[in-house]
Amino acid sequence: MRWTVVALVAAVVAVPAWAGSLTVGSGVQWFAASFTDLADYVKDTNRTIDYVNELADVSGRVPSVPLLRGGFGVVIAQAVGRPVGIGGQLLMLKGGVSTEGRWQQAGETFPVALSLDLGMLAGLAQVTLSFANGLLNISLAGGLGMAWLNHSCQFSLPGGWDLPFQPLSETREYRAQGFVGAAGVRALLPLRQGLSLGTEAGLRFAPFGVPKADGDPLDLAQDGIGDRLSFDGLWVGVSVSLTFDL
Repeated sequence: MRWTVVALVAAVVAVPAWAGSLTVGSGVQWFAASFTDLADYVKDTNRTIDYVNELADVSGRVPSVPLLRGGFGVVIAQAVGRPVGIGGQLLMLKGGVSTEGRWQQAGETFPVALSLDLGMLAGLAQVTLSFANGLLNISLAGGLGMAWLNHSCQFSLPGGWDLPFQPLSETREYRAQGFVGAAGVRALLPLRQGLSLGTEAGLRFAPFGVPKADGDPLDLAQDGIGDRLSFDGLWVGVSVSLTFDL
């Protein structure tokens, strides 16, 4: 799947210069996503952390896991033609949360470390409509993507604690692939001939279902249903683009 995405990117980004103008650009994005199932896992884990932190016979403290709300990304794109441009983009997103600490009870130490690192790589074909001499652009994109989640959890606890939830101790990478779609708008500020600074915003559709590791589905809730990984949500960003007349 990784090489399928790379091949798609190579095909759509290396569009032959056939008409009008050639625009190449790169940018940085900040994205928001609910990560519903992962957010539920974080909330359940935090309930356990808060419970143990408040036990009278336990010393030490473990910070709560921050809520997983989104992350950042980078994009490289190329389009040929104006006012209708055809091209592609390579997109990579990253996000994650973590916590670490330790508890002590009766002279024994119980270390805790948990991290959720996730990301997405996608190669998208893109159609862009330009207005106001190219200063305003509306784009639609779609293609293939690959998502991953690295879950690392060490939750060393003694028996006898009446815990509300016991996080799964493991270190595994889960992967999934699927369709990725996006719609966005970009406003450009010309800096000099052919060089522009842009601000952009859009909506992304990227549901990957339940990722797997060695055939095992992601099930951090341990309910037998499986946890979905989705990058659906909003994004905003800044970009720099170069335009060449052909």
